[in-house]
Amino acid sequence: MVTRRQFVSAAFWASLGQYITIVLSMASAVILSRLLRPQDFGLFGFVLSWLEISFLVSSWGFQSSLVVYPTREPDFLDTVFWLHCGSLGIGIVTSSIAVVWMLVTHRVMEARILALVSAGGFIQSVSYFFSAVLERDLSFRTLTWINTLSTVLAGAAGIFLAYAGWGVWSLVWGSFLGQVLPMVFLLLQTSYRPSFRFNRAHAKNVISFGGLMFLLRCTDLLSGRMDRILVGSRISYAALGFYSKAISTADWPGRFTSATFTTVALPLYSRLQDEPERFGRAFTLLNALLVRLMVLMALPAFVLAVPLFLTLYGGQWGTAGPIFRLIVGYLMLTP
Repeated sequence: MVTRRQFVSAAFWASLGQYITIVLSMASAVILSRLLRPQDFGLFGFVLSWLEISFLVSSWGFQSSLVVYPTREPDFLDTVFWLHCGSLGIGIVTSSIAVVWMLVTHRVMEARILALVSAGGFIQSVSYFFSAVLERDLSFRTLTWINTLSTVLAGAAGIFLAYAGWGVWSLVWGSFLGQVLPMVFLLLQTSYRPSFRFNRAHAKNVISFGGLMFLLRCTDLLSGRMDRILVGSRISYAALGFYSKAISTADWPGRFTSATFTTVALPLYSRLQDEPERFGRAFTLLNALLVRLMVLMALPAFVLAVPLFLTLYGGQWGTAGPIFRLIVGYLMLTP
């Protein structure tokens, strides 16, 4: 039974961890934007879009079931783990096909980058399972220092390589470290180790639970990544760099305001799932507050779009300012 004090502590550390990670990521993005060219970000964003689409099946939501389902049976953890690994295996096959396609179409640089980040993506996706184990136990304090340390080390490595003139590879290796380091720290902090147990009844429930999440994720991912692939392949990587930077910067207010809500909401909703009235009130309250905070933070960004970009990223990013204003305006109208 989770006490009120435990839940409040979990909410505090979850929020703190999210905000620290966001601030560190923003600081790293600002520094790297001044050291690298828009086409470097465009090339890297093009490859990352292929990576996310390749690992689409891994978004079935298997790890989320650990937080939602209250069962503590050991074979439940093992069942979810092997289901998750199976979905990641499909992702590796899909990304391998994408690498071959890039080589055939003479995109050698893109193929090399995708091969590396795919390996990192597999490790990162496995780490999501172990992270969910800690979330289920409300061990957000441990998760906070793991994510913070990983973000600091990965960001510092990327900035160092950018200073050294590595170009797009500074983004690649910084991202790879950010994918791998959490897994290392999680293995040191979690006692769970998988065994070869598999319960078909648990598997049926988990697959049924993740079906809707997968469909929603498919819609969100395809609509949010196909445009970047088209811009990068049909126009130029520089254009994609401007476009991606405008989108990522416009997402900052949403990341800040949703940091607390999205981290704590799932455990909260899972505890209220048998109380429809309280569940409905909590859902309405959280979403209403989230929308108001997002609009409040986005309004100054809309008004000061171009000066904001020039101040943060430097003169080479001025082209992205008007794009940023359009995106922020759209987000305010459709919160």
